[in-house]
Amino acid sequence: MRLIVISFFLLALIGCEGSGFRKIEGANEKATVQSAQEALQQVELALGKYKEINRTYPRVTEVALYDTLRNYFVIPIDANHIYRNEADQSNYIAIGGRKNKLIYRYPATLGSGDYTLYWIGVNGIDEEGRGDDVFSARGKMPKQLSHKLMTNFRGDSLRTEFSLSATGSDFIKDSVKFQIRIGNVPLYSDWWPLGSYIVGRPELSEAERQETVNMEFDRFLHPVHFITVDSLLNERKPSAIAHQLDETVFKNLAKRNLQVFTYYSGSKGLKTIYWNPRERKIKVVALSTK
Repeated sequence: MRLIVISFFLLALIGCEGSGFRKIEGANEKATVQSAQEALQQVELALGKYKEINRTYPRVTEVALYDTLRNYFVIPIDANHIYRNEADQSNYIAIGGRKNKLIYRYPATLGSGDYTLYWIGVNGIDEEGRGDDVFSARGKMPKQLSHKLMTNFRGDSLRTEFSLSATGSDFIKDSVKFQIRIGNVPLYSDWWPLGSYIVGRPELSEAERQETVNMEFDRFLHPVHFITVDSLLNERKPSAIAHQLDETVFKNLAKRNLQVFTYYSGSKGLKTIYWNPRERKIKVVALSTK
């Protein structure tokens, strides 16, 4: 009887081979940065091959990424890194355990590349590019220095891309770049020194400086900065934005249910921008100089 059970178990294991996903937990593959980097590079090669053939990157999330790229891997992914999502029977890539996934987004939500690709690290927590999350060695600038958002800012059928990025991490030489565009058509851009976030604060350590910049980038495109004109009209006390906008423009924006976006441009102070439908361009209102 014991021999029969052992034989059955061995047959089950053989049946799992080549299936492309892992059925048995108890990772004999340690989750390491090196193994994650290797998997990330293999995925990048497959993504490049996919785009070469299909002229675009796959519009899926990490849940379906492995199955989508299955026939495009130049170097096959180790079967120990493939897990089955029982909910929809798709296969996903994880390093060292089910919860340690690779994250994929296209268009990019983090970083300055065409897509976002990173490993969530040994702790199994997706920290959106921070903490112990790992980008590939060839990857683009991580999230804390680059951020994107797609929104319906113009009130039409076209999605508008808001992006914030840094030219580098040198607080003396580098700048912050804010851009708005639709596809490849630029609608608005603004620049300010990266160092303006920490000016007058010599007591900050290097780590504290970086964290300050991270926080500024994290909150830049937060939903709270996109304000509907209707909400401004209903305020008991008119805001600085309402005072600055021409009444005709204000009513026109409210009629079209458009938003205004307010942001901090470093030493240039606070600014509000909005889409002017009649002039078909983005207009700027300076709220302060500090």
